[in-house]
Amino acid sequence: MLSYDRYACILREKTTAGTAGLRTVLAAGVIGAFGFLPAASADDAPSVPPPAGYAADEFTDTQGCLFSRVEQGDRLLWAPRYRADGSQRCDGPVEAGAAECPLPTEVGRYAQAGVYVDLANARNAAAEVRALGLPVNIVRLSRNPEGRHSVVAGPFVGREAARQGLGALRCNGFPDAFGRNGLR
Repeated sequence: MLSYDRYACILREKTTAGTAGLRTVLAAGVIGAFGFLPAASADDAPSVPPPAGYAADEFTDTQGCLFSRVEQGDRLLWAPRYRADGSQRCDGPVEAGAAECPLPTEVGRYAQAGVYVDLANARNAAAEVRALGLPVNIVRLSRNPEGRHSVVAGPFVGREAARQGLGALRCNGFPDAFGRNGLR
């Protein structure tokens, strides 16, 4: 059971006996009192995000670190779980992740992960793509006066590499990724 301690500004997990403090779920930020979440750093995020549509309240990333679902409005964050001594809980069994994600049949030399108006959002998406081990480019789309930025993985050498790269994007947070042959 999770409880919110508005004075200590943390969420704690209670044991079945009702004692608080086994593990701290989210440190800092007053969620209930002021209605905002603290800015999460890259260190706070799972090493690999849960698969799209993941509905469970807990997730163990590829490094065995445990995270809890935190929803506020339309925002979804994965908060790291902590022990009473303040160390992050990273001894869990690694999740199998998404069901086997089929490899795409239509590929190109590149795979477009997404298009963003805000350059900061494009850079964040590029960092996620880079974390998957894929080469990545941010291309400013000159045809749009708003200055949109396309995040593109590649170039891939060969059809099989392109299929693997596009499949990795689709299975790891970019379900609408598609293959393309050029950057422009």
